[in-house]
Amino acid sequence: MSTAKSVETFSEERNGELLTDAFLQGGMGLGFSLATFGGFWWVCWLVLGGWRDGVLAPLPLAITAVYVGAASWSARRGVDPYQNLLPLTRAEASRREIEEVVANFAGTGLEGLGRREGVAGCATWLIAGPKGFLAGWRAWSQRVQASQELLNRAQQLLELSLEAPRPLEQNSRAGLLLLHLGLVRLEPNSAGTVCVTPTAKGKNLVEAD
Repeated sequence: MSTAKSVETFSEERNGELLTDAFLQGGMGLGFSLATFGGFWWVCWLVLGGWRDGVLAPLPLAITAVYVGAASWSARRGVDPYQNLLPLTRAEASRREIEEVVANFAGTGLEGLGRREGVAGCATWLIAGPKGFLAGWRAWSQRVQASQELLNRAQQLLELSLEAPRPLEQNSRAGLLLLHLGLVRLEPNSAGTVCVTPTAKGKNLVEAD
């Protein structure tokens, strides 16, 4: 089997893995989003009296749409609701314990939702669905359809890099394909130029031919 054919096989296998990831992550994200925001809409519909205006009551739908948009934007931006949360000091932890005792004695048990941990937890719950869907979309978009010409150029670059590290040309699709498949890695040379050098998998592929 030629090196180009082996690269093509690697590419097809990688595309299959990405396709599986796309369906699993995207499907789970979509399903979780439907469940989460469907439940959110239902609560709004009940609390705001939307049942008087029917299923398509505009106010619950509008509020849900705002939260869907905010959650999708946050997921797209990679927002981490827990990022700026610092560990509690000993005094804060002691005060929190007293507040929980009081809440359990006379409260509803929902007071914690207003704290920073509660807000971050709710935000994480809302973002989880869109985040999974976007992860599936990214996996789908990372699939590579390699032409025979691209495979041949990738073969040449991989074989030449075995002799010595080869400079990575700007917008080199052959180099990007080899990087995508894990057949080469990037290393700067003594002049500071970014070069490609084969990984163990890339060496084994060429030597097997």
